[in-house]
Amino acid sequence: MAALYWLLTGAVEFFPLHHRDIVDGDPMILLPYLAPQVPTWLLIVICIPLPLIIMAAFSWIRFLRHKDLHFAKNEVLTAFCALMLSGGISTFITDVVKHMVGRPRPNFVAYCKWLEASGCGNPTPDAWASFVSGHSSLSFATLTILSLYLLTVVRASKRQAAALASASSATSTDCLLPCNNATAIGVRYELQQDDKVAVARRIELATAPDNVAWIYCVCLLPMLLAGWIALTRIVDYWHNTDDVLGGAAIGLGCAVMVGRFKLKSLEYAQPGTVEATSPSSSPAMPSASRIDPRSLREAVPPVETEVDQIV
Repeated sequence: MAALYWLLTGAVEFFPLHHRDIVDGDPMILLPYLAPQVPTWLLIVICIPLPLIIMAAFSWIRFLRHKDLHFAKNEVLTAFCALMLSGGISTFITDVVKHMVGRPRPNFVAYCKWLEASGCGNPTPDAWASFVSGHSSLSFATLTILSLYLLTVVRASKRQAAALASASSATSTDCLLPCNNATAIGVRYELQQDDKVAVARRIELATAPDNVAWIYCVCLLPMLLAGWIALTRIVDYWHNTDDVLGGAAIGLGCAVMVGRFKLKSLEYAQPGTVEATSPSSSPAMPSASRIDPRSLREAVPPVETEVDQIV
C-alpha cells in the first residue's frame, strides 16, 4: 500500500502544474531569494533514514531483554510500514494540491527571475508550488509517526511491567491480570527468561509513582523537529504561513490515521506470542484473563522471595 502511494506521487509529477496569473507589484511574491536551511536531500534523510534508525535501535534494545527475534522483527516491520505509508499518503496529497492550486512562492520574482515582458528568465515549475508546503507535510507525517511509535513503546513497557509485577506478587490461586491472553503468555515467557534482578527492577518500575512525564516529553521531540523544519520554510521565504499550516495539517492527519491502525497493535504485543492483538481486535480474546499464578511459576523458582531479598 505504501509503495502504491509513492508510485502515484511519481505519476503526478508528469502532469503540468497549474500557473496562477502573476500581478506585477504583488508584495506577496517580491521577497528575496534565500538558500533553504533544510534542502530536499536533508529533509529526506531526516524524515526516512533517521526515524528508521531510531526505531531499529529501540527494537534492538527490547530484543536484548526478551530475546524474541520474531517479536523484534514484527515490531520493526510494523513501524517501517507505518512510516512509509504515512509519508506516501501525505506526499501524494501534497503534490496533488500543489498541481491544482499553482500558487507562486513568496520569493517568486527573485527565484525565477520574472520579467513582465518575457516571463521567467529561469523557468522552473517549482516556482508555482507554494501551497501547500511539502517540507512541512512530509516532516510532520513521518516524525509524528516516530513520536507515536516511541509513545507506544513506553506504554507497552509499562503494561508488561505491571502485568509482570501482578503475576510475581500474587498469592492467591485466582489472579486477575489487567491484560489480555497475549499479555498473559508474554508474562509467563518473561518470567521464564528474565533473571531475578531484571524482574525486580521491572516490578519496581511498575509499582513506583508515575513520574515519567519527562519520558513523554522526550517522545515528542521528533514533532518539535518537524515544527522547526516547517518554520524554516517561512523564515527562508519559500512559503507563506498558511502554506506551512496546510502542510502540517496534512502530515498530522496522515500520521494520526496511519498510527491509529498500524501502531496500536504494538502496544499490546508481547514477547513469546506468535501474533499480537489488541483487546478490541479479537472478540474471542477478553480484555482480562484469570490466570493461575502457580502455572506462571512452574518454570522458575518463586520470584517474590528473590525480589524481597534484592529490595
